[in-house]
Amino acid sequence: MAKYSENRSGSRESIHQPVSFDLSGIESGRLRNIQKSGLGVDISSGGMGLTTDFQLHAGDVLKLYFPVAGHASLPVFTEVIWSRPADGVFRVGLRFLA
Repeated sequence: MAKYSENRSGSRESIHQPVSFDLSGIESGRLRNIQKSGLGVDISSGGMGLTTDFQLHAGDVLKLYFPVAGHASLPVFTEVIWSRPADGVFRVGLRFLA
């Protein structure tokens, strides 16, 4: 996978965690909720890196679902800071929203 020069305020830890996410948007005058999945590849206190086969755009707000113990998941809101094609998928930089 290609490496990119990124401005980060802290170090990230490598992870390989499947995550699902929701993206809401307006399509043909109607609110549409898109459900997709991806792979978390790194994480820090401020954000995370994700790969997905779905093209995302800077400014998109995602509701991520992190699997936790058992079958529960933890919802976390993020903003797409950047998205680039890489090796047949999209590599995405996300910022956690408070």
